[in-house]
Amino acid sequence: MRTNAKSFLFVPSKVLTLCGVWPVEKTSIFSLIYRSIMLSSQFCFLVFNGIYIGLMWGDLKAVSDALYMFFTQTTCCSKAIGFYFNFMKIKRIVASMDDVLFTAMSIEDQAVPTDISKSPNYEITFVVELWMMVISAALFMSVDTITVATMMFSCAQLDIIMKKTQQIQEIPLSPDLSSRNRSELHEKNNGILIDCIKQHQAIVRFSELCEGTFQVHSFFHLGGIVFMICVIGFRMAGESPVSAQFWAALSYLVIILGQLYLYCWCANELTTKSEQLRDKLYLTPWYDQDVKFKRNLCIAMECMAKALTFRAGSYIPLSRAMFVSILRSSYSYFAFLNQANEQ
Repeated sequence: MRTNAKSFLFVPSKVLTLCGVWPVEKTSIFSLIYRSIMLSSQFCFLVFNGIYIGLMWGDLKAVSDALYMFFTQTTCCSKAIGFYFNFMKIKRIVASMDDVLFTAMSIEDQAVPTDISKSPNYEITFVVELWMMVISAALFMSVDTITVATMMFSCAQLDIIMKKTQQIQEIPLSPDLSSRNRSELHEKNNGILIDCIKQHQAIVRFSELCEGTFQVHSFFHLGGIVFMICVIGFRMAGESPVSAQFWAALSYLVIILGQLYLYCWCANELTTKSEQLRDKLYLTPWYDQDVKFKRNLCIAMECMAKALTFRAGSYIPLSRAMFVSILRSSYSYFAFLNQANEQ
């Protein structure tokens, strides 16, 4: 049987295993050496990029060309370290996704400080940078996929609860309905409501666990993207629209904007669906139910009054409004940098 964790996290977990950051059941000397090599290669790339920026300091164009890669690699390294040191929480997230409540509902429904212009330094540098960039891209995207997948998993579970509330039946006041049948309907509706409450509380705990696990790298991701957009915009402003550098920078800009929007959209969906759940409960035929059902419904709606949110760094709520705010901040930094360059 294909579990929830395999359905949502199969591909990114395999990629992260190859990258050396996915938690494994048994650790060996070989796996520790492999992890050390994979992680140290990413930090070496970051250090080499920083050295290049230091050597080129004063040349604004050369520095701007390297800065967006530096911010990207910094974000990638922060994600890898955050993911690696939170491996116990990752295991808890995977275990939570295969919880009985969830399972039941699912069934139901770049640079080196040497002369690289000569052979063989050029070839060696090219191969090393290509390898590091491929691993960085795979690591970068896989960690994001894990984060987004957990948010969408929560959204899917909220959809299941909303669908389940539709099973609550009306209890007519017809004299043809015997007291025994009426009691059975009351008991069945109460059971459905209690199951919905239990599943919602499990989703709340799961969302809090995911936020606590991914909040650090999400914060660095947002901060890095603000500066990356600014630096890429500055680089594009100095290039001809028909040059290859312009289109390369534009393609990179579109990719990171799409990545950022995916974060914000998924978090916004989580908040929206958690708000819709409360309205769905109110639309149930609660007026036909007994006192026990109405009491449980009042408690449930009060618990659901606070919508679920995914925060970066514990205080930045991700949403589509935050996406627009990040674009505005990036443009402000770009305008300041462009004005300083012209002066």
